[in-house]
Amino acid sequence: MGVGDQKKQLILDAVLRVIAAEGVDGVTHRSVGAEAGVSHGVVSYHFPTRDELVLRSFEHHLGQVEDYDAIVKWDHTDRMTKSRIVDNLCAAVSLDMAGAATTRVEQELILYASRRPEIAVVFRDWEQKVIEALADSLQRARCRHPRLTAAILLSLSRGFLLESLTDPSLTEADFRRRANAVLGID
Repeated sequence: MGVGDQKKQLILDAVLRVIAAEGVDGVTHRSVGAEAGVSHGVVSYHFPTRDELVLRSFEHHLGQVEDYDAIVKWDHTDRMTKSRIVDNLCAAVSLDMAGAATTRVEQELILYASRRPEIAVVFRDWEQKVIEALADSLQRARCRHPRLTAAILLSLSRGFLLESLTDPSLTEADFRRRANAVLGID
């Protein structure tokens, strides 16, 4: 990774921290530069517009979320049981619950994408990749409606994480009970 790429990475990480703290409305070249420890001119050089900053940070965030598969050791080519799928979902949800900033960033970016069609496309493409990967695992676990169930589980995960921002008493066990109910696990 070259120096320019490292600088971009530093800036994109700073954008996500600004979004977590202040929402998308807090993203300016100046606020990101201050967070990254660089001048706002450096931020503007790499990302000429605010929209470019937010779009690239969204793509960066989605790339980090994709890394969850490796973190929770989810191999979508394995034949998993429904219980193992729930275990992996719980592990991913726990990671987000441990760092509420990730959930705040994702929710902010989803709302922003709802107002920006070019960013909504990036999100929908990523979401479809997640649903397809989860549906493959569910199909191997002999789930009756794997794609629909995958979409429901993704919505459950996102909704649960949003709920956890306002209800700190929620735990991984609460999510597990809900996911088990969706998959018909007693």
